[in-house]
Amino acid sequence: MKNLKLWGLALGIFSCLGATGENVYVYNNTADEPIQSFTDIRKITFAEDRMSLTAADNTASEMLFSDFHYFTFAKRELSAVGAVQDSKVNVSLDAQSNILSVKADRTMDRIELFSVQGGLVCEDVPRSCEYDQSIEAYPAGLYIVEITMGGQQEYHKIIKK
Repeated sequence: MKNLKLWGLALGIFSCLGATGENVYVYNNTADEPIQSFTDIRKITFAEDRMSLTAADNTASEMLFSDFHYFTFAKRELSAVGAVQDSKVNVSLDAQSNILSVKADRTMDRIELFSVQGGLVCEDVPRSCEYDQSIEAYPAGLYIVEITMGGQQEYHKIIKK
């Protein structure tokens, strides 16, 4: 009986943990405001050319990678206070040398590279404004670069050919 109560309690706790989703804000490099936003997102999946988002009510949305540059879970602030934390990040991949380069206007605390399947490919702690990493050994495909600065994350996509 005691085990049954513990299982019931655990099930109740786990169901409450997943009770809320995340908001997702999609940006391109030419706009200060999100080009699209999604609320209460529970699942994000990636295909070769698109990102699919599933909301808590099971409605699905898709965004082509060619339509945006990055997405975040926190809306960028453009007020005088928020502008201090707003960052400019440039992520590029040299097709010849397969060098991933990340440059930011402030110190990057962490960089993680994820495969399109969601697996962590590599992680590093640059503690600087510039970062270069060879991805020569990784297979061709789509990768997501997560950059953490000051406790906030930005996500950028790269395609290795």
